[in-house]
Amino acid sequence: RLLWLPVTSAVMEFKVGDTVEIQGLTKAEVLHLNGQKGTVSSPLKEGYYRVKLAGGKVLDVRPRHLRELSSASMGRFAPMQGKELGDCKNWTFIIPAVSVGNVAQIAVDLILATAKLEKIGYWYGPSSVPVLCNHPLATKPKKVKPQIALSVEFFRCSKRKVIVVQRRAPLVRGGAKSFVSKLLAWAKKVGFATTVLVSSTQAHYAENSHQKRFWCTHVAADQKLKEVVEELKIPFMSLDGSAPSSGDAKTSVPNNAVLNSLMENPNPIETKRGGAPTAAELLRFNTGMTKEFIAECMRAKIRTVALLAQVNEGDNMEDGQHMAQALTVLVAKLQGQDSIPLLPANKPMKIPFAYNHVYGPEPDRRIYT
Repeated sequence: RLLWLPVTSAVMEFKVGDTVEIQGLTKAEVLHLNGQKGTVSSPLKEGYYRVKLAGGKVLDVRPRHLRELSSASMGRFAPMQGKELGDCKNWTFIIPAVSVGNVAQIAVDLILATAKLEKIGYWYGPSSVPVLCNHPLATKPKKVKPQIALSVEFFRCSKRKVIVVQRRAPLVRGGAKSFVSKLLAWAKKVGFATTVLVSSTQAHYAENSHQKRFWCTHVAADQKLKEVVEELKIPFMSLDGSAPSSGDAKTSVPNNAVLNSLMENPNPIETKRGGAPTAAELLRFNTGMTKEFIAECMRAKIRTVALLAQVNEGDNMEDGQHMAQALTVLVAKLQGQDSIPLLPANKPMKIPFAYNHVYGPEPDRRIYT
């Protein structure tokens, strides 16, 4: 049963200088103010923002009656009521791309449902397709709580020192560049130690794809990150096409040729000299925001590791489970021996019961006899 609730669990934050529009006023004496535009002239004080209207009039307005208009601020973290981001400096930031088989979303859902991370807010901006659903992480029908989920949500775990983003919808056409640039600018300001991108690529593009389930690459990698990637024993593909090596400095330096190769858009993929496609070629197709994300990390020199599954569309639950395990190992190695793993050892993952409706019931076994 879907429970409809008003989206009022988040408190919008505005900065001095933001352009806003007044909305939602219901009293007869102030109805004429709806639709008027103005500028925030002072920070939040006693539950009100001071707004200077275009005609010069100054009003004190509650946040819920203001709508952001300035494009510069259209893309920000919005905390839920009573929640806050807190000090996350040197934590790990994990975000999935909506890509082949939705493997990244499955892996993140498994981690969130099993580790029970705390939801603290969502991303406010026009780049994501709007989505509204009811408590997607419940593992049993009787555990469904009266809460809603939106298209881009943030979860926190202080013990594990991670911020995890879950995305439940693709980006609007042409929205990847804006979404990625604003999100990474926010992440850089927060001061995360490492950004982890989880994504997937088409299995049939890769050479010997049946022998390789995952591969990884990194950006702005220091020696420690390179050593962590080597310890993973997951095939590594350099973005500049050079052989993987812990001493290869080229993979940590933004290179115009690499960026150009990553953002080119030939169709279809054509490998040179009959060889396997490069990492940049694999990332150009059917990977959602992955190529824009990595390209922006290269430009901004953000310490990033990307973990990618090679899959085909279908029932990708098993791929998601393996991805969740690989992500747990990666984060544990990034944070050191004293860290608490994302998934507890020797315990089964908890699968949200909503996944029962994704692929339908199992077929009647009698059809095989």
